Amino acid sequence: MQWDIRFNPQKSQLACFGGNSPRDNIITLGDNYLLVRSAQIKYLGCCFRGKQCAIDPSLIGRFYGSFNNILNVMKRNEMCALYLTQTYCLRSLLYSRETWYLSSCDVKRVEVAWKHAFRKIFNAYWYESVKSLQYYCSCLPVSILLPEKKLLFWKKMLCSGNMILCCRLAK
Repeated sequence: MQWDIRFNPQKSQLACFGGNSPRDNIITLGDNYLLVRSAQIKYLGCCFRGKQCAIDPSLIGRFYGSFNNILNVMKRNEMCALYLTQTYCLRSLLYSRETWYLSSCDVKRVEVAWKHAFRKIFNAYWYESVKSLQYYCSCLPVSILLPEKKLLFWKKMLCSGNMILCCRLAK
C-alpha cells in the first residue's frame, strides 16, 4: 500500500505488445483473481489489437456514420458541412493517432474516407482528385496530418520535463 493504487480485477486485462506473449506465466490481481489474456485492449475509447498496436478499423465506420448525419442535416451548405466534418468527424477519425501503428493499407483507408467526405460535400465524382479542394479549404490530406501530429506529440513529450523520457529520447 505504499502508492495506494487500487486495481479493479473485473476491468483489468492482460496483453503483450511488441513481442511474444509468455504463455506459462499466471498473473493474479487482488484476491487471487486470474487476469484474462486479451488480444485487444480498449483504452480511452481506442481498441488496440495485436502485437503492433494497430488501431481498430471501426473508427472509419464511426467516421462515416457521423459524416452522414451531418450531411442529412446540412443539405447544401458546403462550407458549414466541411467545418462540422473537420471539427467532429475528422477529429474522431484521428483520435489518439500519435499512438497508432499504421500500415500503408491503414493510412490509405483513412485517406480514402477523408477524400470521400470531400467528394460528397462538394458533389464531385469519385474519380476526381480533391487535393486542390483540400488546399483551397485549408485542409491537409491525412497522409500529411498523421506524421505532423506525431511529430508535434513527440516534441511536446521532449519538452515535458519528464527526465526518464528525456534520457530515453536522447540515446
